[in-house]
Amino acid sequence: MSAASPVAVAERKALLATRAELDRVRFTAAARDVQAFVAPPRGERGAGRGTASLLVGVAAPVLGLPRLARWLRTATMALTVYRMVRRWRRD
Repeated sequence: MSAASPVAVAERKALLATRAELDRVRFTAAARDVQAFVAPPRGERGAGRGTASLLVGVAAPVLGLPRLARWLRTATMALTVYRMVRRWRRD
């Protein structure tokens, strides 16, 4: 293993920190692009649509589409069962 000078190590750390910041900026830009694509136009009816599209827009790049689809299917089934049980108990 070669002995690196303290200056070279400091420069390497600064370069890595700069690359990490650039990756964060790129990720934020990609998430906003997905959100703009998924979100309905402003002023459209339905209060939950904006929230749902925001969550999908943020979760899609973070989780990946297959994993997000699996989570959404699971959530849909859970909400369906919850609504059925609630309606059954009310009757």
